[in-house]
Amino acid sequence: MFIPDLLYRTVHATHYQRVFFVGDIHGDFTLLSHALRDVRFSDSDLLVACGDLIDRGPQSLEVLEFFLDNENAVSVLGIHESMALQALFDDDPDDQREWFGAGGEWSDAVDRHRLESALKQALEEFPVAMEVITPGVCVGVVHAEIPFDSWDEFRDFLVLRDPAEWKKGRRDISSKFPRGRLIKQALKGKSRIESGESASIEGIGMVVAGHTPVARAKQLGNQVWLDTGAGYPDREGAGLSLLEIGPDAKRVRHYSSLLHGAKQRT
Repeated sequence: MFIPDLLYRTVHATHYQRVFFVGDIHGDFTLLSHALRDVRFSDSDLLVACGDLIDRGPQSLEVLEFFLDNENAVSVLGIHESMALQALFDDDPDDQREWFGAGGEWSDAVDRHRLESALKQALEEFPVAMEVITPGVCVGVVHAEIPFDSWDEFRDFLVLRDPAEWKKGRRDISSKFPRGRLIKQALKGKSRIESGESASIEGIGMVVAGHTPVARAKQLGNQVWLDTGAGYPDREGAGLSLLEIGPDAKRVRHYSSLLHGAKQRT
């Protein structure tokens, strides 16, 4: 598991007209583009992704580059980006087999230099966790789940780490250091949503995550999961969910896969 250079990032979004959060996209740039056109997304808006921009879908590189090339589109690191980094830069055949088994075979059809360049940039820019300060609420973003009951503790855990510890190497760091194991939970954990834990995370207005596929956006306490199955076009109703958060309200839009007619439901 690759650990990004940037573990925590704060995004001040008070100057944007609207702020949208999007679940796992998994290489379906056509569906993402359809959703953004539908809400008339513009340079005055901000789009925040929960990671897993890539894999399964053939347009994975286009999705990744969209978030790297546009200042008003940001993302946390997903487990699939971490797997891709491990496979491409650790030179272990087992890592590549694991990545391809999880949907990374699309990479054989794209320019290798372009792919490596994008993933290196993602390693520098996509944090494990992000705090988005909107006019109405502070929103925490993580790919899978927060391994603490307090956002402040999670932030301090990431920001106040001992730099010397991380210089020992990224490969398999999760099996060597407690911090690495907790970061692995942030990228892969499902315990909160599977247990139905409804207690809110303290110190933050809302936490938005993806990773665990749900039929519709799911809320437990102040936590919302937005992975509604993009990348699984054969699943009935699977698609992409956009959460718009404004000063006074929030709204979820769901876009079914274009193979099912790109229907919108709210």
